[in-house]
Amino acid sequence: MAIAPKPLATHHESQPIVAAPSSPAPATPVRLLRLAEVMQLTGLRRTTLYSLQARGEFPLRVVISANTVAWVEAEVQQWLAQRSSARGTMSARLPLRMGRPAR
Repeated sequence: MAIAPKPLATHHESQPIVAAPSSPAPATPVRLLRLAEVMQLTGLRRTTLYSLQARGEFPLRVVISANTVAWVEAEVQQWLAQRSSARGTMSARLPLRMGRPAR
């Protein structure tokens, strides 16, 4: 025999207790960047972006359709901010690039 749940309020109380409807927080629109925009923002070429992504060092792309991908702008901006803030520590770890000898 199932026991019926106790009602939150009865008819003789002044105000019944009603659960407030849950209203979702206002969603911020997600802006997607196509490859050309990502390359322009980062200064990196397609091969480098895909290599970084494969190593887990760049945000993953979002598949929009069978032939279309894009990146979430906020994630790319966050990646750029992290790179900017780490530039002092990164330059100490990177080897100096050897250029052509002067003629």
